[in-house]
Order: sequence, then C-alpha cells, then structure tokens
Amino acid sequence: SPSEREIAIDAATDRKNAAMEKQENDDSNQEDDRETKIAQANNFHNAFDKRKVVWREVSAIAMDPFQSYSPRLNLLAKAGFGLAAGVEFNIHGCRGLVVYM
Repeated sequence: SPSEREIAIDAATDRKNAAMEKQENDDSNQEDDRETKIAQANNFHNAFDKRKVVWREVSAIAMDPFQSYSPRLNLLAKAGFGLAAGVEFNIHGCRGLVVYM
C-alpha cells in the first residue's frame, strides 16, 4: 500500500494539475472572449459599411397617403425642412433611431 508520503505527493500533484488545467481554461476563455469581441467589432463595421443612408424629402413623406397623418411632420415640412434620413443603432442591446434633418 502507498505510504503517507506518496499519498501526500499524489494529492499535491493532483492539486497542481487541477490548478494548471484551470489556468489553461481561463487563458482559453480569455482568448475566446477576445476573438468574440474582435468578431463583433468586425461585424459592426461590416454592417455599417453595407448600410446606405437614404435621404427623403420631408414634404413628400408628409403628403404620402400610405403614411399615417403626423401634425409634427406636416409642421416640419411647412417650416421648410427639406430632407430627412433615419439611422438605426444597436449599442450593447440599446436600440434606437437617430433622425437627421
């Protein structure tokens, strides 16, 4: 049967191996996280490059029979705002729309 010393050495070796395995997993997870962040950034930039901003005449939108009536939009058209464009954004799950006029 193994001696107490051998049992202690085996236990220490097991702890060391477990610690090394945990460190390897942590390093691997950090590398995976880094690669994921890079991929997300690339996807964002690729999606941004593919989108085109389309400018429309405010008066044409206000008179469009397929758009619901909007007193604010009609007032903007009467005030002389010529063009408008909307750009969607999604930053860390926070979504919205920026309207440029």
